[in-house]
Amino acid sequence: PEGNYCLQAQDVLVLVAPHAAAAKRCVVPRPSATSAATVAPEESKGLYLAESLVKSDGQLRLGPAADGPKTVLVLGCPGAGDIAEILDTIDVHVSSGSSVHILSRTPVAEREEWILQHLKMTGRSNFNRITVQQYEGESTNRWDM
Repeated sequence: PEGNYCLQAQDVLVLVAPHAAAAKRCVVPRPSATSAATVAPEESKGLYLAESLVKSDGQLRLGPAADGPKTVLVLGCPGAGDIAEILDTIDVHVSSGSSVHILSRTPVAEREEWILQHLKMTGRSNFNRITVQQYEGESTNRWDM
């Protein structure tokens, strides 16, 4: 939809949360008496549970394209906090055994330190579903790619 689109009564807002407690933080307004939309009792509480959306290993499966290990290429590398957040996001969406290859002119040792600090701060030593391979080079140079 357009950027200025306002949700209508017949629209469905989907909140994706890691667990029911987190989903309850979102307060969904109750439909007005004049609303034509019908809402099931559990939906009126703002809580939708879709077990098929989150696989047993924690992968957020948004469709059949998410099945099976993937190879993800990241060309260029944002700053310290951003690359770790991007890797966390990729880790949530891909299947186990997936790999991420990062090509950037930022020195590999510097990027690895950023990632290790992030993992340590979040109480982990590695990602759940991905392995990360790092390469140093210009992401706009076809010879380095």
